[in-house]
Amino acid sequence: MLFCTQALSTAFHNYGDVNYETQYLDAAGYSHEWTMNASAAARSFALRLIAWSLALFGLLRLPWMSAHILLPATRLQAAAGSALLGSSSLPINATLACSGADALALCLGAILAYPARWRMRAAGVVGGAAVILALNTIRIGTLGRVAASPRWFNALHLYVWPTVLTMA
Repeated sequence: MLFCTQALSTAFHNYGDVNYETQYLDAAGYSHEWTMNASAAARSFALRLIAWSLALFGLLRLPWMSAHILLPATRLQAAAGSALLGSSSLPINATLACSGADALALCLGAILAYPARWRMRAAGVVGGAAVILALNTIRIGTLGRVAASPRWFNALHLYVWPTVLTMA
């Protein structure tokens, strides 16, 4: 659950004039080393995070992606949420706004921006996407269960679940 926030806290934890060395292997297997100021590294991470997140937000907002990937996935999550937590107390309609795409874009953007090997980033993307999609499925299921109570529905829909998905 901490895939995304771990990257942010690690990158910004070392602000200051501390230098650190990083070693990595390139595609050909050669070892490289460089030294970077911690504040420069944090600034670099922040810029990559913004770039990746905006790119993913844009990609997920494309009409084709919305119609052929997000909407069917959201409907599948609604069905899974109903199967997991029971049927809805009132009829609800799972729309694109229920997809969790914004939280997914932010999480995956943080993982892809983090300075790690691409293999580790790929594993983080798979794990982070699984966590966000699982939480969103539970979110849709719980909202269906409390749909008959406007007070509970509004509290969960507007405050609790957006906070949980953003923090994940």
